[in-house]
Amino acid sequence: MDIVDQEIAHAPKDMDIRAWRARVLMWSGKIAEAEREYLEILAIVPNDPDNWMGLANVYSRERRAEEARRALDRAVELDPKRADLRAARGRAFASRT
Repeated sequence: MDIVDQEIAHAPKDMDIRAWRARVLMWSGKIAEAEREYLEILAIVPNDPDNWMGLANVYSRERRAEEARRALDRAVELDPKRADLRAARGRAFASRT
């Protein structure tokens, strides 16, 4: 995390680095912080399907299935040809029981 934070200090407007920070936060179990980071990123760059997918993963970890599905819907809407996004969305809808 220190390396990512150092890179953000050098380039605070680099959303790719911020997205890595959000991923590391999620992997570290800091789910609420990861959610805040993704929401901040998406406020600045709303048309990146990878960040919507990341937010969906956070929501899934928080057991917020409907919000995860909406985030995946947005990701697929942005890039409908990406198989990984469509598969994740399909899994989310299949687990709707």
